[in-house]
Amino acid sequence: MRYQEYVDWEFAAMAASALSSYPGEDTVLCLKEGLRASGWHVRLNCAEALIYGLGLSKTLLFDIYNGRDRYAREILNYVLEKEEIRRKDREEGQWHV
Repeated sequence: MRYQEYVDWEFAAMAASALSSYPGEDTVLCLKEGLRASGWHVRLNCAEALIYGLGLSKTLLFDIYNGRDRYAREILNYVLEKEEIRRKDREEGQWHV
């Protein structure tokens, strides 16, 4: 399965979210490719699927961080920072909705 830019962004975004429950090399490659999509919804869902769903660390995403796509790096950083804030809030007993 490969991300196709001509597909409506809504379907691509939903597919990225759904892929978060299918671990495997093909899934990771597909989601990494989706990080280069033109729509930020698709990029965000791919980043969240890689980090939340598949549990990939920043180290395992080194190819994205060392790549040429600044927006892919920024969306991954956003998701990682958001997760770090949530983790700290849970440790401190604070919950944000």
